[in-house]
This record gives sequence, C-alpha cells and structure tokens, in this order.
Amino acid sequence: KKNGSLGFFESMGSDLAASFLKDPEKMSGVADTNTNLGASWDATDLGNMKKALETMSKINQIRKDVGMQQLEVTDSIMAIGQVQANYAAKEGNHMGWADGYKWNTVTAVGENLAWGYLDPYLGWYDQEKAVFDKAVKALYGKEGLKGQAAYDFYQANMHSIDSWVDGY
Repeated sequence: KKNGSLGFFESMGSDLAASFLKDPEKMSGVADTNTNLGASWDATDLGNMKKALETMSKINQIRKDVGMQQLEVTDSIMAIGQVQANYAAKEGNHMGWADGYKWNTVTAVGENLAWGYLDPYLGWYDQEKAVFDKAVKALYGKEGLKGQAAYDFYQANMHSIDSWVDGY
C-alpha cells in the first residue's frame, strides 16, 4: 500500500507500467511530475486508482449505450494517466504541453475527459451533450443524435455548431 499502484503493477508483472512510476520524470521527459507514490492525495493511491477504474467503467457504459466503442484500459495507460493527473494537479495544465514531454513517442495517450469538473460526467456528458443537442435542434431541427451519428454530424457541421455554442 505504501507504494500504491506501483506495488500493484509489480505484483501483476506489469514491468512497463511499473517503470513509468519508478522514474516518472525520466520516462515522461518532464522535469517534475508531482508524483508521490501511494500518498492519499496522489493518483497512485490505490483508493484513487479504484475510483479511476470505476469512472472508466461508467464512461464505457455510456459509450456502449450510445453505440460507441468502449475505451481500453491497460496497466501502462493507467500508470501514464496517474502521472499526468499528478502533473495537472500541480501545474493546472496538460502534461503534453510541458518541455521535454515524450510519452506520445512511447504509446498513443490522450488526456482529459472533463477538465475542471469534479464530476466528469457533468461536464463531458450531461452539460456538453445538452448544449450540443440544443444547437443541433436550433440549427438543423434534428433531435436524438447519439454515438457515432452525433460525432459524424458534429464533424460535418462543427463550424456552425461551434458558432452557435459561442453565442449561447
């Protein structure tokens, strides 16, 4: 427990994930990632890791419900995400913008489900989707777009939708 998720990854034989946490500054290329293994406030705390997995489970259920492919969670992506979350908590910014950042050369990673929200569903799904639905109805008279159909519609009409949202 004192090493948090590092101990978990080591016990599972996930050497790559463990290496990301053993020396996050070297592995990420960022000078100070703010990672404090196992500390209660740190993303590597086992309780926080459990919450992150529960969040991903809910996200994947939402994605499944609207006909989208579920996101894969791997040990390596989880370890990278923990270090990125710790960095963001300290810097208030995306790690991918930091000098020296190199994880995008190691594996494809993304960040940020709903920046600035304690409840990611509130921003990413509830509020953002409601505004999108209002814009599409006001501009095109369409309702009920979900999943890939909503994504494709947005891609085809993003400029007018974004302009409507900016004035909303």
